[in-house]
Amino acid sequence: MVVDAANDGGVAVLDAPIVIADATDIDARDRSTSASPTRTPSTLVPSTQVRWTRGRWTPKRATRPPRHRTARHRADGYGTARRGTHGHGPPRHRADGHRTARHGPLDTGPLDTGPIDTGPLDTGPIDSGMGTPSDDPVAYSGTFTVRTGRFTRNLNVAGQSRQVVLNVPTSAPASPALIVLFHGTNGDGSVAMTESNAVPLSNAEGVIVAAPTSRWIGHGDFDHATEETYWETETDPDPNHNPDVLLVRAILVEARRVYNVDPERVYLMGHSSGGFFAQFAATLLRDRVAAFAENSAGLVRCARRASCSFQGNGTTCATLATRGGWCGCSGAELPIAVATDGRMPPGYLSHGTSDPLVSVYYTCTLESRLRAVGADVTTELFNGEGHAVPTNWAQRVWPFFSGRTLSGR
Repeated sequence: MVVDAANDGGVAVLDAPIVIADATDIDARDRSTSASPTRTPSTLVPSTQVRWTRGRWTPKRATRPPRHRTARHRADGYGTARRGTHGHGPPRHRADGHRTARHGPLDTGPLDTGPIDTGPLDTGPIDSGMGTPSDDPVAYSGTFTVRTGRFTRNLNVAGQSRQVVLNVPTSAPASPALIVLFHGTNGDGSVAMTESNAVPLSNAEGVIVAAPTSRWIGHGDFDHATEETYWETETDPDPNHNPDVLLVRAILVEARRVYNVDPERVYLMGHSSGGFFAQFAATLLRDRVAAFAENSAGLVRCARRASCSFQGNGTTCATLATRGGWCGCSGAELPIAVATDGRMPPGYLSHGTSDPLVSVYYTCTLESRLRAVGADVTTELFNGEGHAVPTNWAQRVWPFFSGRTLSGR
């Protein structure tokens, strides 16, 4: 198992370790050849596992050390965090090995360890273009599987194979709702599915859940100082070009084709980088997304996400705004401006007030802007909590989602 994470508190659990040569071997070889214009990596290391950085070959992200936290490992293989690192707060451990957060009811369901579907990809082409909500001809190949349970499939979108973890309940109605779930920086869809407790929600409510994995992006953005695995937003706001938005469009088309999902009940939710992306994609695709939810994200009007470090005590944004250190940024809205023309999807916003990585100020900024344009918004603040995925997050969000449809608001 390889554990890797960054500012979003995601713990990426890979199914198999990636083995590379010892770092000292790489360093020793590349110091002697660093001036070579050919930049050939060590023959001990496959080129797919190293990259050229600052004049030398270094291991790619699977071996990248965590940027914002240290992790402890439980016997079941899942990571837990120390408070003040990636912000999951003081973890508590139950007798069954589950991690719980300090707020909300305990998750009493077992960890889902369903089989992974590794069937061959369907390579049939689909025409490109934005299309309409009911018939989006986005270009992709690959298929979802007609089956139930938790499994993984791949879609080829914009020239890349993208992994999507799905849960299809046995109790799904003829036209079920769809939730697309986005992980945080350096996480993956499997971790997002587990941390949000989405599988029990899916099975209990008959909802299809799809949790894709983001891409390694070789540059930073307003939320990332450097290259990471994260969701691309403001650096490519074109829904016909941004590979991650194209992936969302492909998921919506394929889920409707295979599972006959209800186009009136499509919802996006994400944590941290995934939360920024949920709001970003919901705004761009507001003609096909009924509502969105973000946790530990918000709307950044400072120069960068790291520009505001406000933390405070309180359970409402109005209370927090009276505390010392409250920020006062008024720049461009990132990752995307709140829609002022036409429909803005309803938003469920949540955040820990002591988040040391993404300030709660940003969720309060998003709340303020949504209210200003008359959008439907519900905000839940966790007093004293850090950069955490709330316990039973899917169950917390679902009542908000289930009461909203595309044409209803």
